Amino acid sequence: MLWDGGGVNSQWNEPANWDPNGIPMTSDTATILNDTALITGYAPFPVLAVELGLGSTPGGLAMSATANPSVLNVVTN
Repeated sequence: MLWDGGGVNSQWNEPANWDPNGIPMTSDTATILNDTALITGYAPFPVLAVELGLGSTPGGLAMSATANPSVLNVVTN
């Protein structure tokens, strides 16, 4: 799934922010290229992986929450 930020807000759980339109799930890799995704609101759904950039194409991620600190958990099993 590729972040395109095309939704009406910047929330991870807004399907229109992803290409194709849908929310990345546990079997998906969430990829952010050519831009910084400012992801707000709800905690991200669990995904297989998050890629920031690909090869020589840059990508960045900024997370913000209004009530609690944002957390990006990276786990293996």
